[in-house]
Amino acid sequence: MTLPATESRSLPTNPDDAAKLGADEAAELYRETWDRQRGFPVDPAQIAIQKGIRVFRFPFEPGDHRSGWLNPDTLDQIKINSRNSLETQRNSLAHELGHWYSTKVQGRPLGSCNRDKTRVITTPDDAYADSFALALLMPEDVVRAARLLGYTPTAIALALAVSVESAANRPLSARLV
Repeated sequence: MTLPATESRSLPTNPDDAAKLGADEAAELYRETWDRQRGFPVDPAQIAIQKGIRVFRFPFEPGDHRSGWLNPDTLDQIKINSRNSLETQRNSLAHELGHWYSTKVQGRPLGSCNRDKTRVITTPDDAYADSFALALLMPEDVVRAARLLGYTPTAIALALAVSVESAANRPLSARLV
């Protein structure tokens, strides 16, 4: 969904509205780039490569609390902290893809992501990117079908390579499958 030139290109100021937009736009990227014949889990690195983004995994300096970083100058490099678990690395990559999508595809300014010391989201940009990551890694139709079939959050988490907490708390819209 590319916004017409007359509409505002900024994210909503309310983090909840920004999160909904992030989930909707991740669903668009998922439908555009992920062939269900590949199976699951969705591989955010493959999506990044399809979009011409180079992904680098290496240990960030001790004390660097970031999990990932999108190069703000070129928007064609994402760096992921390899000190984190594989689940966190996948989530961080999908989060940074959210920033890339919002900026490169939708033409919005690249905002800042700030979390307080308890890791609580404090900006609409963070809410957007976190929701984008969840929706990309756990497509709504897949999670909804798994829940209807009686899969537990643990089984969903294993199938989609996400945390059990993420699988248990994945919000679904009111839309039916």
